[in-house]
Amino acid sequence: MENQRFGKLTVRSLESDHKWKSRRKWLCICDCGESHISREDSLLEGKCTCCKKCKYKKTTKHGQSGNNGKASGAYVSWISMVSRCNNPNNVDYHYYGGRGISVCERWLIFENFFEDMGERPEGMTIDRFPDKDGNYEPSNCRWATRKQQGQYRRTQKLTKEKVKEIKILISEGNTNKSIAEKYGVSMQTICDIKKGRRWTNVVI
Repeated sequence: MENQRFGKLTVRSLESDHKWKSRRKWLCICDCGESHISREDSLLEGKCTCCKKCKYKKTTKHGQSGNNGKASGAYVSWISMVSRCNNPNNVDYHYYGGRGISVCERWLIFENFFEDMGERPEGMTIDRFPDKDGNYEPSNCRWATRKQQGQYRRTQKLTKEKVKEIKILISEGNTNKSIAEKYGVSMQTICDIKKGRRWTNVVI
């Protein structure tokens, strides 16, 4: 059961070992960040899919969640955005929620996000702009192509302190993509640092 997902809940650890297996209780983390204790049979039967405090329970009013087909691009981007900021089990959480980047309260409801951003244009992704270290909120987000994001990243200046941090992340096995996104630079810049083509005077 550990690390399995049931709706918006991710199972973390066994809470109590009852003599009837189906009645065992598990500690779960909701995508909204709240913890929740759920019985095993309720999880397996789909009766428990989010915590009671969840601020963005799945709704079907907007018809974009994919319940009756393919989810819309905006909905997919919204789910990913909220998860990487609020779900500690998300593989990218360390680079978003883990370093203080959050989704504004208004955008915890999909309809509000869609009202502000509209449908995601083909070939674009959500981009925090102009502040790459800022939060996800109407005044700091846009739909952008990879080229647009790359052009903006190339304008960012690295300092010796940041390069040292980058080299530490590289030594820990973090991907070029995740490091580039964190520091607002291109993946080529990270690759050059990794291979010793740039910033050779900075040591860790």
